[in-house]
Amino acid sequence: MDLLKKEMERKKKVLESAKAKSGRFIRVKDLREVEEEETQRTKRPAEPYMTETSKRSKTDDVAQNELSPQSQPLFPKQQSARHGVTDDMSSIDITTELRSYGLPIRLFGETDIERRERLQDARKMQKETLATLSEKEEFRLGKGHSIRNPFLEKNNNEDAIAAPAKPSEENKWTIDDETDPPKKIYRYLKGLLREWEDDLMQRPEEVKRSVAGRNETKTLKQCKDYIRPLFKLCKNRTLAEDMMGHILKIVEYCQQGEFVKANDTYIDVAIGRAAWPIGVTMVGIHERTGRSKINSQNVAHVMNSELQRKYLTSVKRLITFAQRKRPDVDPSKKVMN
Repeated sequence: MDLLKKEMERKKKVLESAKAKSGRFIRVKDLREVEEEETQRTKRPAEPYMTETSKRSKTDDVAQNELSPQSQPLFPKQQSARHGVTDDMSSIDITTELRSYGLPIRLFGETDIERRERLQDARKMQKETLATLSEKEEFRLGKGHSIRNPFLEKNNNEDAIAAPAKPSEENKWTIDDETDPPKKIYRYLKGLLREWEDDLMQRPEEVKRSVAGRNETKTLKQCKDYIRPLFKLCKNRTLAEDMMGHILKIVEYCQQGEFVKANDTYIDVAIGRAAWPIGVTMVGIHERTGRSKINSQNVAHVMNSELQRKYLTSVKRLITFAQRKRPDVDPSKKVMN
């Protein structure tokens, strides 16, 4: 109530002073001017105190900053050196290197220091990716039929190609005999993979960066991952006899340049030629006589498991690559895609 009374008295004084200035009528402009003068009059005694306190706070802040140099902001050079990037590189060099990694040259609102830090992160990511995608890791066969999917990796670089394999990997095959089916399958398919990899490495840079070039690199890496269980089965000599016979035929046909026959053999092993048995069994009239005629050679192996489907898909891709690398073969012996 006291505050309300004081406010009413202040308003009355403002009106009286405004009437004394303007006469009978009061304009809103005159009333606002009187109110501003009144507010300034009330604030004047507090200004010296405010200036003194603000000056004291400023001097205290300056003294504290002088005593603690660690709290001062780093200069651009110190910030970039802390993150492992120096100022020796020019803006053009940074732009060129960011483009080589397939990254945007500058983000919205990004400073030069943040650009250097982003370049340093890209370098670290490139080193980690090359370390994980070595040849030993690509063709190392662990326990079971585990498959590593490169499309689920967070730091996967599409243009990183594996290094050549160590000779110790090849020395595991001590028997040098062409009549050994698992060894023949392993060596031929792995040789096609290496030849495919060499072709991708010899492409020009603009082709690698294109959409088609990236897709081809992804296809190669997926083929490596999918065919790894087949290599393991060949090394351990545990590949099923019917499956080994079909794949051995595919390898022999590819070596002879008979790609149409190789493709037919792939269709036989993937889809099969099993006759669909017809008969009524639910009511018990008679059994399906056609089922007894089905042989294991006519079974669609691609339907047995996801693992077999994946490495048979890789075998088909290698057949296509081998056909593309044989220009000396008659076109009538090739499969037109």
